[in-house]
Amino acid sequence: KTIVCDRYDTDGNLLASHEVNGKLTSWIYGYNNALIIATVENVLHSPETYGERDNQVFYTSFEDAHGQETIPAKGGKKVRHGIFDIPVGTFIPGKYILSYWRSKDKGKTWEFMKEVISINQEMESYRLRSIYKEKDALGKEIEKFAYIDEVILMPQNALINTAAYLPGIGIMNEKEPGGTMKYYRY
Repeated sequence: KTIVCDRYDTDGNLLASHEVNGKLTSWIYGYNNALIIATVENVLHSPETYGERDNQVFYTSFEDAHGQETIPAKGGKKVRHGIFDIPVGTFIPGKYILSYWRSKDKGKTWEFMKEVISINQEMESYRLRSIYKEKDALGKEIEKFAYIDEVILMPQNALINTAAYLPGIGIMNEKEPGGTMKYYRY
């Protein structure tokens, strides 16, 4: 079989390749672009603009992001609390599946969230606001931000494997397309 390398990032990492008359595979890098954090089938990962909007996937577990909180995460060690803007300025317009895990209790329990969103030509970002309602001591309903982790935005036909690492040691956890999470101890 013949494989064509389609896209590289500025560090020389392969972002996408395809088999001639076959499957398209893309990779997302993290940890300062040193490690593969996601392998995605059936979509093009193209976070940099090549004169057109042709990206189809976004993934983060917040491990590279500064200012994130360290609580018992769903994957990795870091999570986001509050609003998160997903960059979609390079995405092909259309309908996408947004999935993520949220916690209302600082990581003690996690709930899987999934919704369909539409991205149009004018959008540069999509604001993820994971809010839940709770009653205060006086019985008044208040809105609170949840913690979020493992944010994925991709078309319905895509399959994604993700990984988080303990740099210099090894893989901390891996998630398969069906949602099965494997955890490693060192």
